[in-house]
Amino acid sequence: MFQTTTAIKKLTKLEKRIKVVRGGTSAGKTFGILPILASKAAKYPNQEISVVSESVPHLRRGALKDF
Repeated sequence: MFQTTTAIKKLTKLEKRIKVVRGGTSAGKTFGILPILASKAAKYPNQEISVVSESVPHLRRGALKDF
């Protein structure tokens, strides 16, 4: 289980299929999004979830490392 923060509350209220989350470096976006995605993946195992970035190095240093 993860601790619910203000950022996570805001993220869970986003209703569109594609969610764009903007913010500066060290804004906590990845740490807020990853628990939500992990929970969704456990609840819907056949659903495809994509985490994208402007480049593979950004993904490696960011979301993949944090996950």
